[in-house]
Amino acid sequence: MRTKIRLLRFCSIIIFLFFAANAKAENRTIPYDSTTCCAPDSLKVISTSNPIFCVSWNVHIDSTCRTPQAFEIQWKPFFGTIWKSKIVSYTSGTTINYCDSVDTCGLYSWRVRTKCDDSTYSDWVYGNKFTIPCDHDGPNNAQYLSISPNPAYENISLSVKMIKPGSVKISIENIAGKNVLDKIVKTESNQLMEKISLYGWQRGVYFINVFANGVLIDRGTFVKE
Repeated sequence: MRTKIRLLRFCSIIIFLFFAANAKAENRTIPYDSTTCCAPDSLKVISTSNPIFCVSWNVHIDSTCRTPQAFEIQWKPFFGTIWKSKIVSYTSGTTINYCDSVDTCGLYSWRVRTKCDDSTYSDWVYGNKFTIPCDHDGPNNAQYLSISPNPAYENISLSVKMIKPGSVKISIENIAGKNVLDKIVKTESNQLMEKISLYGWQRGVYFINVFANGVLIDRGTFVKE
């Protein structure tokens, strides 16, 4: 009888120590509600121009949401299995614009999630699929604009195939829509070659419009690193 009582006491002590240890562990580890790391919303595709794509999303601003540290964006060919990933730092503002390049043409999937700290992320949010055209044709299939290098650092070289020689206007805008360059170039052949210095330009995405006789004949996109 005494042996059974001692055994019950021993088991009671073991059970007590077990629950006491768990209680201490719970006090040391504060549960974290991951819902306070709010996901981005209003994902949309801004533009696509082989090989560049530009997208945007809104930062979820709410009293229950933590301030983002950054955002992670991923993209891949629609039928592919490997995501390409980039971290986009967050400083301020309610809308994030982001541009990058793809390796091949075709249909792409993309998604974004909020990074609140090194180990806390929101759920993934998927944007509408976008298509990178495989063939680059200018309006009326008559012109072809080539930009190199892309991305660029010091300068870019433009090559434009034209129907006939003449004057061409080159207009360049940044991603905010601000015009940064207007230049008129004359050519005596059907091939226009022009080199443009990027010295002092801010890093980012730029859009090129090429006009002949006041008519837009082609357009392109490049990234300034």
